[in-house]
Amino acid sequence: SSSCVMHSQGKFHFAPEAQTARGNCCSQMASCVPCKARQGTFSPRKAVEHADSNQEASRKRPLPEGPAVESSASLERAPMPAASTSSPPPGWGLSSRKCLALSARSFSKGPLPPVSSARTLFGDSDDPAASLNLKSVSSLEGATKVNGFDAVPDWEALVVQASNVAPFSLPQEVLTYAPCSEAIIAQFKNGESERKVHCNIELTQEEQQKLAIMRELAQTQGKAFTPALATAATRYLARAKGDPKRAVKDMAATQEWRKEFFQAGPIIDKSVEEYLSHGIVYFTGRDVLLRPTLVVRPARIPAAWFNDKKTSTDRVVRVLVFCIEYMVRYMVLPGHVEGGVVLMDMGGLSLSQVPFSPMKSIMSVLANHYVNRIFKFYVFNLPSALSSALSFGLRMLTERQRQKVQVVRGVEELRQQFALHQLETDLGGSRPAIDKFYPFPLQPGPFEAGSTSGPNSGAVPDVHLALDFSSILGRVWDPAATPEANTRMRYTEAAADVLARCGLRCPAPGAPPRACLPPTAEVLEAGAGSPAAAPSGGPQGPPGR
Repeated sequence: SSSCVMHSQGKFHFAPEAQTARGNCCSQMASCVPCKARQGTFSPRKAVEHADSNQEASRKRPLPEGPAVESSASLERAPMPAASTSSPPPGWGLSSRKCLALSARSFSKGPLPPVSSARTLFGDSDDPAASLNLKSVSSLEGATKVNGFDAVPDWEALVVQASNVAPFSLPQEVLTYAPCSEAIIAQFKNGESERKVHCNIELTQEEQQKLAIMRELAQTQGKAFTPALATAATRYLARAKGDPKRAVKDMAATQEWRKEFFQAGPIIDKSVEEYLSHGIVYFTGRDVLLRPTLVVRPARIPAAWFNDKKTSTDRVVRVLVFCIEYMVRYMVLPGHVEGGVVLMDMGGLSLSQVPFSPMKSIMSVLANHYVNRIFKFYVFNLPSALSSALSFGLRMLTERQRQKVQVVRGVEELRQQFALHQLETDLGGSRPAIDKFYPFPLQPGPFEAGSTSGPNSGAVPDVHLALDFSSILGRVWDPAATPEANTRMRYTEAAADVLARCGLRCPAPGAPPRACLPPTAEVLEAGAGSPAAAPSGGPQGPPGR
């Protein structure tokens, strides 16, 4: 691509200037292999092979001065729009596989420089084809370890149009939310415990010792993991009840599942938009602990789907995976909120109509491959016959498993865990029944249980734009590093504007990355925010936790 005007200028192939008819992005398109792939005259696979074969040559080509997306020479620089409250134009996308590789590089070689747009690292694009340009990652650009495990690139899992990212996917309260001790480590009646918050937070000495054993086992067995899985190692350790050998085995199983599930490519939101329109699975809000709330309504599965049970199961699982990947990408923040809850509505079903196959697949995927991402299942509107069967089944579960399932006898019970505007009326809330399920109909805070004040009209939207991909991925606590290094955050250029509107200060340019700073005196005097809950007053854990 050295003869391509746009490439020689160091611009992304899918920059806004490239969005012209038939992808004719430059005057030298005929001799530019990626451009020919864009137009359809050259296969994407061939274009990727071409890009890989010329990686070393492109590494030597000098790049112009300007804001860099990241420090790897294999990526080209691109001029970016100034930070503003508006969304970046379509087409500024990187594949999430590349992003994870970059995150892995930052863990082993130090932090990446500030980036110009959250969407650049998040892999969002209004054009699914944009992911083809940088999809291939033949190596980790020199990175060998992530969280002490040998690293391999991840599979691209998700493509979301910029316009389909709900404005309140990440509410401002999450930035300053301090989880209480029970939200960090759950205690069970039988004396067992289970960690809920795993990243950017100090681990116990026992956890560190067992994590070291896991690393040794993986090394001995020749196993390498994607950055996302390596960072989730303690989740698998918790699921295995502290058994390092089982934890490594489960990590390998999840990696194999992801390879198979995403081998045909990422889930593009347009491909599941029709399935989402039925309201079978959708996000509705957050609970009192700011955990994203996923509503599952099996009765809404179209009858036509059951003509082929395998097809119906595959569709439901695909929609579920899309939702969980969306949650992990846009709705959680390591060290603060790392998982969600599920409201399972069994209303409208007789015992013979219960879709056992899709429900079994849903539970299997959540339990085995999104470990410790769902903390609570609320089940309600059970058919009487199924209620008796469930009661018997619960007695067969361990205390740990039982504590994660709550049979709701009356929807008013949910008011003890949710602000009313976060729930629809049939779930015990004050929100009218939702009839448009995507983009996800998420509302801002407040999130205090039983709150009747309604959504905060002054809430700041698009807070997720302030954080780059490494912040969303999180990091496992390194006892050899300082607390500041273990809790640091990476921000985008949009962060200063976003955080200022939240009543928070962004670290000064060039300062070590760290958590957002408290409001300035001027902000406090103006009443624009508070260290505890800028400005809509989200819940906080006890002081000092």
